[in-house]
Amino acid sequence: MADEREYNSIVTEARNKNLPELINNAFTKIGEEYVKAIDEELPEDLSNTPAVVAAFKRAFKRFAQQGERRIREATINALKRRMSTHEQALKQVKGSDNIFDESLSKVATDAIDDMYKRRSLDVVDSFKTVENWGGSGAMVEEELSAMVRNGSSPEKATNRIMASLASGDAEMQEAVSRFGRRGGLRAATEEPNERLQQLARRIGSDARMIARTEMSQSFLEADRRAGMRSDVVEGLKWTLSTNHTHEDICDTLATQDKYGLGSGVYPAEEFPSLPHPSCTCSSRYKFVD
Repeated sequence: MADEREYNSIVTEARNKNLPELINNAFTKIGEEYVKAIDEELPEDLSNTPAVVAAFKRAFKRFAQQGERRIREATINALKRRMSTHEQALKQVKGSDNIFDESLSKVATDAIDDMYKRRSLDVVDSFKTVENWGGSGAMVEEELSAMVRNGSSPEKATNRIMASLASGDAEMQEAVSRFGRRGGLRAATEEPNERLQQLARRIGSDARMIARTEMSQSFLEADRRAGMRSDVVEGLKWTLSTNHTHEDICDTLATQDKYGLGSGVYPAEEFPSLPHPSCTCSSRYKFVD
């Protein structure tokens, strides 16, 4: 029989090493799409206000679509990375060759299907903010029109908008410096507009929340799906994140004995999804005695 503690130690150590990198990569990809969408959609002539407004609306709609595509790619990558960890643990832990009764090669595909199925049922709500990104062009239109009415030239007003969208969030500003190609956001020098800076901060905050939640959920989903393929895994134990600082539903998930398997332990097929955005709680296997 495989050593439960040793196996969990290997996969937990890998999680702690891999997850921050995957979260950062996912956020960077979202930031790249944010910059590219605005940078590439804006026309050369910034004096044509209707054309500029239309370009910003296209840019934010494109950003929402491409941002979601990037997150899906990052999620699949995270699932594959997690399954690679299990495969490595199987090789390292004596007696673990019988943990999973089927190949793990299909787990990542099954897991991504389950994640997106739950999302379509609104079980997971971290993605709802993406809908707001696509509608952000309306706010830009309001602010641009107000600035022009107040005497700014269309060019100056547009540059204020670009300055705002580039400077509202420090990490998104880093994306601007890395991925700005044509000038666009990076070239903006006018005083920022406070409301649009708030929009940029919200987008940056949403992007970080989605990256954390989706990457963490992908690891849980991979562990759950792998556990379902095992006669050795009796259940998965909900393990509180080291970043868990105040009591919430996660404490209940970590302490209740709903199935008679011990505190916080669930059959693999009943293991909960992350209960709130930005949750980074994890799972550990409980083997059959």
